[in-house]
Amino acid sequence: MDVILPVLADPSIPDEEAGGLLRSSIGMNKLREVVSGGWRPLPRDHGRLSAMDSSYSYLRQFTPDVLSAIDFQGGPGTAGLMEAVAVLKELNRLGGPQGPSGRSGGVRAGPVR
Repeated sequence: MDVILPVLADPSIPDEEAGGLLRSSIGMNKLREVVSGGWRPLPRDHGRLSAMDSSYSYLRQFTPDVLSAIDFQGGPGTAGLMEAVAVLKELNRLGGPQGPSGRSGGVRAGPVR
């Protein structure tokens, strides 16, 4: 991508020359190697959700302590964030996965920790 994007974004390179320029600068051997290796593009979120998911259970063990130690106060435009903090505090108080109003809020089973 470090080679491809600058070429594609450069308006001085005509469209009909971009492909040939990329093939020559990257090299056909490298392009064939990438294609033959079963290259899979990153998901639309560039792997961020997967990374968060893998660390979620680790972070859950600290949530109750952080929420009880910090007095969260929001400024203008933070109503949604403050509501989310209140929901997390309530989930931790209840020790279970129940969402607001007793509905399942998509939180994984088990206490939020």
